[in-house]
Amino acid sequence: MDSVSRITYPDYDVIKITPIEKKYELHEEFCAMLDRNEGDIIKFLQTLNCEGYSYYDPTKRKKIVNQYINLQIYLNRSTYSKVEVWCSISQCEIAKNIFARFPTNLMSNDIFNSKLDGLYSKRHFYAVKSYCKAYLARRNIVFQSRGVIKTQLHCALNEIKILQNISKYDPTNSYIIKLHEVLDSYPQSKVHGKLYLVLDFCPLGSSMRLTIPPRNHPWNGFDCIDTITPRNSTHMLLSSYNDEETEDSKLVYVSPLRSGLSENVVKKFTMCAAIAIAKLHELDIVHRDIKPDNFLITSDGNVVLADFNSAEDISKTNGLILQTSGTYAFFPPECCDINNKRFQFDEIQGKPTDMWALGVTIWCWLYGILPFQGSSILELFDEIVKCQYTFPDYPKLSSQCSSTINHLLDPDPKTRWTAKQLLQSDWLNGSKSCQ
Repeated sequence: MDSVSRITYPDYDVIKITPIEKKYELHEEFCAMLDRNEGDIIKFLQTLNCEGYSYYDPTKRKKIVNQYINLQIYLNRSTYSKVEVWCSISQCEIAKNIFARFPTNLMSNDIFNSKLDGLYSKRHFYAVKSYCKAYLARRNIVFQSRGVIKTQLHCALNEIKILQNISKYDPTNSYIIKLHEVLDSYPQSKVHGKLYLVLDFCPLGSSMRLTIPPRNHPWNGFDCIDTITPRNSTHMLLSSYNDEETEDSKLVYVSPLRSGLSENVVKKFTMCAAIAIAKLHELDIVHRDIKPDNFLITSDGNVVLADFNSAEDISKTNGLILQTSGTYAFFPPECCDINNKRFQFDEIQGKPTDMWALGVTIWCWLYGILPFQGSSILELFDEIVKCQYTFPDYPKLSSQCSSTINHLLDPDPKTRWTAKQLLQSDWLNGSKSCQ
């Protein structure tokens, strides 16, 4: 028995999965027909190609996976996962043509029953995040495991468990990404096959790569958002912790928002973010990776919180978390005290770390830069611990906005604002954002 087989995955027995019955490639003529009918979404995503944000591979034939069609549109790729755009067969205008292309015994009639019509009437397209179980099972985690041997597959299963728990409480109204279902290509094995997370699709992408299409574009949802204030683009240090990376490879510079946003837009985004975080904290869940890249813009101009790969249930740990998780530039001072010999292993209160990261996120939305910067991780941590920042002269913020940021960037986690305090603040209280 190899080491992969000896590791147990109790969360696998808890999560709800749907077995993938079969996959089918679509006929070329059908693919062309689908391209014509679903051209809007493909054309829009192609416009983002210059950002490296997504691309469409016309050489790959589209596939049917249960009641979905994999459109071969890629939104994102990372070390452990990739995200694609799928659509529901039951809502395709040309779904009736499928029966003419395939023998009836190839697909279950349940796929086309009336229940699905109601289930997917509001969500035509989906962002599907896929994991290879065997690959994740061979990637050990050497930190934050509390003495238990863990792999990246534990993280993926934990992400699913948390999202399925949140889905019981109508996450859409709390501005949290919704997990519709989880597909498993090989449910007989915990360490073989692939997992597919069927999530809400936000066509405008993350607030980190804010791109506004023409106003007459069918996917433009920014009519309700104030004018964006252009400023010069800078670069930010945005590196996620990864135990397999070298120290140098952790210093990754990526382009931030093309420009800062007006205060009204940021207030709207912050209201959504505060509601989302308040709901998570109410459920004793800490996100642990709050940043602009993990807030996705919806078609109505709000944002929803996504990417729960680092999230943690703190209901059984008295609210405590280990420090080494998330993105360095958004770490709070209590995670950056390198003079503490045990700082890599200390446990800290989890909820205040989310609020600090939200304060840094608001700063990024407003100014397009980070409040704390350094040429190395040590310099960055030193600046965060000092917690000395100066508001730029432009744009001029309201006193309520700057006061809110000061309360979120409070170096003392005991007095740092909670999500509920933020929602009751003068800046957000009575705001019409997210309505």
